[in-house]
Amino acid sequence: MCRKCIEATCKTLGAKGRDLSARLQNLFDAGHIDSRLLNWAHEIRLIGNEAAHDPDIKVTKRDARDVLDFTESILIYVFSLTSRFEKFRARRAKEPAKS
Repeated sequence: MCRKCIEATCKTLGAKGRDLSARLQNLFDAGHIDSRLLNWAHEIRLIGNEAAHDPDIKVTKRDARDVLDFTESILIYVFSLTSRFEKFRARRAKEPAKS
């Protein structure tokens, strides 16, 4: 589910690439995510691949919780904090300098 969410994020942001790995790199290259979030997203992608393609793989409760937390953090950064920071900067640019 988290891997699919990362896929949807790539689609929403217009990322290009033949697979999720390439689309994540495209998000990084376009400045939508930084290197830390790129690494997080790749780990989410890899655990999603393992879970989908290896019937013997067991995802621990701890790993599942971490993947969920990292996914949520990526979404907050991309869709909430980035916009909020830009609004903050615009507001500050309009305010007169304080002495």
